[in-house]
Amino acid sequence: MFPEDLALYKHFDEEGKKITGYARAGDVYNDYGRGSPLFGHSPDFGYWYYGAIWYGDELWNGGRYTEDYDGDGTSDEWDRLQYHDNELEVCRFKDWTKIFHPEYGEAEVGGWNPKFWSQNPPPELLEEWAEKEARFNLMLAGSLPQVVIHEPKIYVSENEYLIEVEVENQGFLPTALKQAQLVKIVRPDTVMLEFPEGLLPRGMGGFGRGMGRGIRGMGTGRGRGRAIEEQVRQREREPSKVEILEPQNRQPSVTIDRLEGYEKKTVTFKVRLNEIEGTEATLRYRSTRGGVITKEIFIGNK
Repeated sequence: MFPEDLALYKHFDEEGKKITGYARAGDVYNDYGRGSPLFGHSPDFGYWYYGAIWYGDELWNGGRYTEDYDGDGTSDEWDRLQYHDNELEVCRFKDWTKIFHPEYGEAEVGGWNPKFWSQNPPPELLEEWAEKEARFNLMLAGSLPQVVIHEPKIYVSENEYLIEVEVENQGFLPTALKQAQLVKIVRPDTVMLEFPEGLLPRGMGGFGRGMGRGIRGMGTGRGRGRAIEEQVRQREREPSKVEILEPQNRQPSVTIDRLEGYEKKTVTFKVRLNEIEGTEATLRYRSTRGGVITKEIFIGNK
């Protein structure tokens, strides 16, 4: 695992232990693998393929956090029997009873009821464990990215405007795990500056579209390349009411990779207004898992 992602999992494991009291929260190595590595569990799939924090909250262990009932440092059948006899309404251990099987002859049946001990908690414990798991999941939900756009700062020099906008992730989790970026299930976070239709050069929008896209009937290879170059030169000659001076690629979008938990990043745009006193614009932050946030601003003189 990426060290950054592993640190997040360790954090949630520890929080899970605090909430549930279950000593091996997050551990599939001992509970499932019997001391050897186990793969194919749903948290594996969620992390490796989706790049997501993924837990399997199963209420299957019978509430056996009280196995050492008498506190002597060991856990055995005696402890479990004492716990059932003294703490639960019904003991889920059935005394061994002789029966006669028509094919195998004399046999015994009994032992622990798998449905209400090993596979599911006893009904007396279900509400307690459901409440703990609910609090754990609410804690996870409360840790999701929470991105905000702060009020931008606008500096003016003649008809050129410098717009500084700060975006902040006020949540604990980053807007993308490193594993999510590796498997390309998320796009890089982007901040865009959008203007009303017709103010930017044709073919340039607020979503970072390149000038050469959307061209039809130009073929491929060198012929297409020359056609794109000519179109770019033509657009550069055409006056536009809004010119993007920064970033250097003159596109109204900036890629910021991702926002880590509680991280702030500042994005800068510089624009020139031609033949207009001012214009409304929209700042748009877009992230696959951080969401879409917009803020309306005005550039120029009202």
